Amino acid sequence: MLGIIRQKQKTFLVQIVFWAIIATFVGTIFLVWGKGDDAPAGDDFAAKINGQAISMTDYQRSYENIYRMYQNLYGEAFTPAIESSLNLRKVALDSLIDQVLLQQEAEKMKLKVGKQEIVEAIARIPAFQVNGVFSRDQYVQVLRAQRMTADQFEAMQKQELFVEKARQSLEGRAVATDADVDAEYAERNEKVNLALLRLDPALFAGRVKIDPVGLESFFADHKESFRLPETAKISYLIVDTKAFATGVELSETDLEKYYQRHLDRFEVPEQVRAAHLLIRVPQGATAEVQAEKRALIESLREKALQGEDFAALAKRHSEDPGSGVQGGDLGFFSRGTMVPSFESAAFALNVGAISGVVTTDFGYHLIRVSARQEAQLKPLAAVVEEVRVGAQEAKGRELALEKAMDLYNINRKGGSLDVIAKEFATPVQESSFFTFDQAVVANTALNKEVANAIFALQSGAIGRPTLLPQGLLFYALQEKRAAHIPELSEVRPAVEAAYRQSQAVDLAKSEGKLILAEVLVSKNLAAAARKRSLPVSETGLFTRSRSFFVPMVGAHEELSNTAFALTSAAPVPATTFEADGAVVVVQLKERQNADPAGLTEPVREEMRQAVVERKKQEILEQALKELREKAQINYAAAVAADQKG
Repeated sequence: MLGIIRQKQKTFLVQIVFWAIIATFVGTIFLVWGKGDDAPAGDDFAAKINGQAISMTDYQRSYENIYRMYQNLYGEAFTPAIESSLNLRKVALDSLIDQVLLQQEAEKMKLKVGKQEIVEAIARIPAFQVNGVFSRDQYVQVLRAQRMTADQFEAMQKQELFVEKARQSLEGRAVATDADVDAEYAERNEKVNLALLRLDPALFAGRVKIDPVGLESFFADHKESFRLPETAKISYLIVDTKAFATGVELSETDLEKYYQRHLDRFEVPEQVRAAHLLIRVPQGATAEVQAEKRALIESLREKALQGEDFAALAKRHSEDPGSGVQGGDLGFFSRGTMVPSFESAAFALNVGAISGVVTTDFGYHLIRVSARQEAQLKPLAAVVEEVRVGAQEAKGRELALEKAMDLYNINRKGGSLDVIAKEFATPVQESSFFTFDQAVVANTALNKEVANAIFALQSGAIGRPTLLPQGLLFYALQEKRAAHIPELSEVRPAVEAAYRQSQAVDLAKSEGKLILAEVLVSKNLAAAARKRSLPVSETGLFTRSRSFFVPMVGAHEELSNTAFALTSAAPVPATTFEADGAVVVVQLKERQNADPAGLTEPVREEMRQAVVERKKQEILEQALKELREKAQINYAAAVAADQKG
């Protein structure tokens, strides 16, 4: 995933630099360029480009904006580790620097932005329109809300148009020749099939011998990997709160309150009672078999519609051994119980109706609904005993917690759990050492809030009582151990496992090199694999992709690029590849060139546009690179470290 993100980053950044923010939503401008009052004051700058300053505020806003864009783009895959590796703070400032460089270049080109161009650009901004038409009043109100004057905004708009004109001037040099188009089409449509030998380290794990000296050396080189986290050990007691519920008197009002607060417990979902008739269709069945099964169930449906008893048909023909003997009866069921297509059909039927043919992974079904129960709420009178028990238990927990807090406040300074244990006639127990992420007491995981409280305590101090499913937890910190690098003896099994894995990887790499040397001469990967009783697979024909996807390997830029450079004369690359911890040796099995007949005029035009867009990007990147090399860029000390990488 990280490789794919990095591949897309360059293109993505160019888009960030030149997004048409003004043309879509005015508010975003203020995240990037800042408000009128935010110009750098004194030394409050992030960078100066040929003397022109970018404020620290704009730098921070740019970072936050780009961070959100990546977060939205990659969702949960965008972890802090990935954010750090991409160095988004550098990305953020670079985007602003590129804007300034292009603005300065526009001035050198003596590009002009006329008043009418500014007026027309502002009029096109949706935020300033009412019913699709520019509104002067709306314009003034939006600017006032952003604490900007019309002059300030129009100056910003002029600056944006300057940058856009500079970009267009540079990109205007992008031209796609016929040769470029032919090459683009060929590159997109040629296919290769690779013979692939995968050497998984697990194949070599049995050969690894634990060498005491080697193990010591490995541990010395990788000590940080085995650092033990901070741990804590507590003494504790758990009080059963049910005892506090005994004898609790509840009024009708108490019952009604509990019932109203827990209505979700007393809901009865919509249900239908249905019977079905199943004709199974084997997985991978031919079209002929599917047609035969379909004809059978259609004929059975016709009989049912003509009045033949559905249950009798199901008993004779259904291939569901569970329900068939019951006439297909499935009883009542609610939504979320059956597979989606079956469920949708059943709940769409009226009582007594028979469905059309419903297809699931099991085969073909007919469904008949015999009864329906609408969603409803059980009245209080029908569940009063359940409500009474629940309300008593809730009251018991409340009373227990009140008493617990009283005892906690009395004993938390200078007291002990023994006093509290005596009060509840409950023994004090002792936990084992646990980490923050694995705080467990009495086989129950503690939430982060309680774990935080435990690790913040001083030795012997009592923590605030908390409710667990088993009852009320009182606890005191018994001992805390700081994070530390252990002795080898403490983590020997883990070190041995890591050492064994490392050595197995080295053996796989060595074997891969031996096989490659042999195949470079013989040009026969299959023979080299047979000699070692190893299986060779094939990727099948595949095309180039922007994600560099290689079947049976996954995204792998180096292997993808190498694969399409192989020829029948030189079918074996000069190197092995690593993928998901395994060593991969490949050989070109088949190459299929692009079919010239597919390069029709519409396709040719599509290829031409793609080449032009790519060249525009390349021209822009090169221009910015040259502008940076010539520019004098000074970073503030506070952000200089962010610009490394």
